[in-house]
Amino acid sequence: MRFLVRPLLSLGLGVFLWGGCATVDPLAPATRGEVRPGMGVAEVRELLGAPTYYEQAPTGRLVETYEVLQTIFGSYGVREREEALEIRQFSVRYDSQGRVEKTLQHRGVLEGFTRLHSQSLGTEISRERLSQVRSGISTKADVEALFGPASQARLDPESGVRMEWIYQVVESSAVTPGRAYRSIEVTIDDAEVVKSVKAVDRVFPAWRR
Repeated sequence: MRFLVRPLLSLGLGVFLWGGCATVDPLAPATRGEVRPGMGVAEVRELLGAPTYYEQAPTGRLVETYEVLQTIFGSYGVREREEALEIRQFSVRYDSQGRVEKTLQHRGVLEGFTRLHSQSLGTEISRERLSQVRSGISTKADVEALFGPASQARLDPESGVRMEWIYQVVESSAVTPGRAYRSIEVTIDDAEVVKSVKAVDRVFPAWRR
């Protein structure tokens, strides 16, 4: 299976930031339903541009996912601006002939994204909770009961959906400020039963404004 390496985290941070009511929404054609079954890859790209994620299976089936990130202005804690990051995704699965087979829209929110003071954000992804997610047994509803709504979701090239939950730990000090991201990627089949579970931890230095 061939992959295009993700830009930064599994978030794709820095791929596309937009904000303000006057900004054109790059996913508007997808929202309006202009991407339809049977369309070719070139037709979809003409509407939406280049995808953020590209993934192709050995069978030739392909998934392209478009992602838009936007800061949300509202009361999410100590400050009243830029306290959350909205992640909107539109995922397209093509059959082996390069025709649209299925699409998926998803919206996730990372609250407190711009905070620098010490704090944990999101539902903790602990080993105890993670051990309760069982391939072939647990369902999408079971995972959501443990971790809440998914941060990201996109189609799998073969079948089903890949869903990702992200837990942030922000540590701030005079010398070593940083962020730890703990994420799990759960693949569910078309019956919404868990097929696989993958956990990833990443640590990045914090930035100053």
